[in-house]
Amino acid sequence: MNKPYLFTLNNDERIELFEAAETETGLPAYVIEKDYYVTLVLKVLFEELKPQCCEQTSRPFMFKGGTTLSKVFGCINRMSEDIDLSLDMSFLGHPEPPGGESVTKTKKRIEKLTEAAHSTICETIEPFLADHLKQWDPDFVLTVTGNAGTDIEIQYPR
Repeated sequence: MNKPYLFTLNNDERIELFEAAETETGLPAYVIEKDYYVTLVLKVLFEELKPQCCEQTSRPFMFKGGTTLSKVFGCINRMSEDIDLSLDMSFLGHPEPPGGESVTKTKKRIEKLTEAAHSTICETIEPFLADHLKQWDPDFVLTVTGNAGTDIEIQYPR
């Protein structure tokens, strides 16, 4: 993926760009800036990472939350605070379970899926995002967070 135009600008020029967008749209510059970075992360995930993961499944991850989907389809006019994605079980190395599984087996399967999700995020998704984002600006900070270690917090350059 080519270096996005924003990263060819110095910090003052970036601020000026977002302030011009604020004047044009009436939205606060910080909201536009955050939305830009959310969109950039989606682009990296779906245009760069997803094609590399399609050997295991055609849809390694999909939208989970409704805000981003609603925004895409024009149902709402607000910015997303985060990106909620679900990881496909086959992408995690676990096929769909057969029906009629006991509660105990279901609990064990969920534990294994959570561990697999954590590993995939730490070993595949976070490093991939970090490599792409940091080649454009080394000030990106990515941290795996959450109770199960299945969230990635991204602090973008300011």
